[in-house]
Amino acid sequence: FLSTLSVKVREEKREETIKTFQAMQGPVEAQPGCLSSCFYQDVFDPKRFGMVQEWRSEADLTRFLCSREYRRTLEVMELSSATPEVKFYDVRQLRGLDFVRDVRLPKSRKE
Repeated sequence: FLSTLSVKVREEKREETIKTFQAMQGPVEAQPGCLSSCFYQDVFDPKRFGMVQEWRSEADLTRFLCSREYRRTLEVMELSSATPEVKFYDVRQLRGLDFVRDVRLPKSRKE
């Protein structure tokens, strides 16, 4: 399961947003079932920040959403100057470079 968040903050809230994300990193990654947690700042729009988290299961994600630690995520959403974008993805299949190979190479060249 993937969880994403995108927020746009006013200039005067940028540092607070960065500090909040920095404070979240360890506690989020320590949550049961958290496989990864990444925070980013958009290189084209420095007022836009995001978060991508990968969870082992829906139960792990649900547990995190109900936790005290999720309050910091809500705090980041409150800093947003526009409606935050929150998305949850139920990913049933994951492929890597093998998919690129399969798409780019004709079957005759793979054999």
